[in-house]
Amino acid sequence: MSLIKTMGANPLTGTIYYGTLNTEKGIWVGKKTDVTDMACRAVAEHLMHEKISRVYGLHDGKELMLSVAFRHTAEPEAQQLTAAARDVLAERNHQQSVEGWTPEHDDAYNGGELARAAACYARHASARGGIYAENPAVYQAEGVPDDWPWAEEWWKPTSPCRDLEKAGALILAEMERINRANCAAGTSKGA
Repeated sequence: MSLIKTMGANPLTGTIYYGTLNTEKGIWVGKKTDVTDMACRAVAEHLMHEKISRVYGLHDGKELMLSVAFRHTAEPEAQQLTAAARDVLAERNHQQSVEGWTPEHDDAYNGGELARAAACYARHASARGGIYAENPAVYQAEGVPDDWPWAEEWWKPTSPCRDLEKAGALILAEMERINRANCAAGTSKGA
């Protein structure tokens, strides 16, 4: 069964075959099914290729073959992003490359800590952002929220806009963590 699935700005067209490969005849014995989110993530590392076919071994001894073709858009993906989206992605990159918060580090926070930290920054920008224009020091010096998941020294309010960038990047980190956990568990739905 062929379909179109979107990954980022690049639409994917693809088919999944589930079953076993008869290598002598070069045919698949089994059924075709929709391209799942998990399968799309499995090929995400190969976005530079025009067409991908991969075979994955499954727990039940059968195999999964995914054939995906990419349809490129006219504009580069970065030009399609708003300035705010680029700022959130830049903050996410900063968290990983400068702060050292690797995917392995983020995977340890499986109790909602990343989302809770994001909520704290977003809530602070919303509730207290009005005082920033008059007195940035007061905004930046306000106490740590009760539901902040980490040590006090990691609470670093900066400005309403910067704090929303941090919140967005933390949400991305949580979504990426959930996707990795679901891939490892063999599921494609969010937790």
